[in-house]
Amino acid sequence: MSPQSYESLSNEEKAALWGCLVADDQLGRSMLERLNPGWSKSTYYKYYKEGFNSLQQKGYIDSSRNPTDIVFPTLPQSILKEMVNQLRSKTQRLEKEHSELTSKVWELGNEARTLRSQEDWLTKQVEDTKPLLDLIKDFEKLGVDDNWIRASIALNLVEPAIKKKLEDLGVELPKQTKFTDIYEQLQQALKEKENRELKPQLLTPKHFYEMRSAIDHWGHKYTGLSKEQANYILSLVTEFLSDVLGQSG
Repeated sequence: MSPQSYESLSNEEKAALWGCLVADDQLGRSMLERLNPGWSKSTYYKYYKEGFNSLQQKGYIDSSRNPTDIVFPTLPQSILKEMVNQLRSKTQRLEKEHSELTSKVWELGNEARTLRSQEDWLTKQVEDTKPLLDLIKDFEKLGVDDNWIRASIALNLVEPAIKKKLEDLGVELPKQTKFTDIYEQLQQALKEKENRELKPQLLTPKHFYEMRSAIDHWGHKYTGLSKEQANYILSLVTEFLSDVLGQSG
């Protein structure tokens, strides 16, 4: 069959051929809308498909909707020019999308590396704290609760803090030293070396000893410690440590 000229093709054939040439059915249907404005969407789909069937019967396209060699000699210069412009615009759009995707892939790669680093850090933290977590599981068996744990930790920081401050002030302590003795030594050292005194009645040796003894030695029986009382101890110890270390709050 001799090829027909492009102008002798029906509008649906022209639109279908255009879609094949630029490898874009959306652009093909847009061409059909330009040639036959005012149809419904379903009508465009119907006649666009019929245009493909007709082109296949005439040998203009193969079963994969690729234009055959007989098509190109029938195309006028204006159509070839428009086709080149359409393909150029499509290529530019694809290049822009490719650039954006490449940039996004690079960003996601950085995020993935950051997440892997965070995962490694968290894994190490879990491994480092596992012995403590295993110990915490036994707290319930011992009859102690979170209030006891927080108060106990806070109170057991007091004595090391006093000894650390005395060392910083150059005071040498024997290995065995009563709390009352180091408390008095701290008061004396602060007065001599920093010209200041501890806040009065903030955490006296008697007050400290009674609280720590009750909590440390009778944790499983010290059931009267409420959350408010634990918070009070935390606040009291925090203020005392700031006073000892000379930190302004």
